[in-house]
Amino acid sequence: MFYPSVFGIQNDQDARTIEILFGIPNYRYKVWLVRIILIFVIAFLIMLVYTFLSSYLIVKFHVIRMTSQVMMPVLFLGMMAFMLSTIIRNGNGTAVIMIIIGIFFMILQDPLRKSQWNIFLNPFQLPYDVNETTWAIIALKNRIILITGTILFLLAALYNLQKREKFM
Repeated sequence: MFYPSVFGIQNDQDARTIEILFGIPNYRYKVWLVRIILIFVIAFLIMLVYTFLSSYLIVKFHVIRMTSQVMMPVLFLGMMAFMLSTIIRNGNGTAVIMIIIGIFFMILQDPLRKSQWNIFLNPFQLPYDVNETTWAIIALKNRIILITGTILFLLAALYNLQKREKFM
């Protein structure tokens, strides 16, 4: 997820293959929307295969539900990386910033363990001192926050790409 969404943005001289395939003339920010959707679809399919294998080989669980729950933080962090790459315009710089952000959220993981603001919240792991209904509400709010953040990061990234096209 990280490599194609971050390092591809620094190469502005692409072969225009996607513009030709999808018929999108001279709008690279729209092409990047198609690219990022394809990246996430491929990541979802790969993760679907791995969760199916885990369900078959290790322990039985709902494959689609597990994959969709795991994709939420992946989408959030992937779109955050995509947005940061449009601002920084350097793949290595974006990688360093994302590592720092990841370490920051891992440090905050224990204090935010039962909070709706935890990016790495596991909705399948019910804490002992929390009611099931309360945990379901916390998990739902967490997923709404992640989806909203994902959409905002995508819009900001596409806006940055659109502003960038005016000067090229």
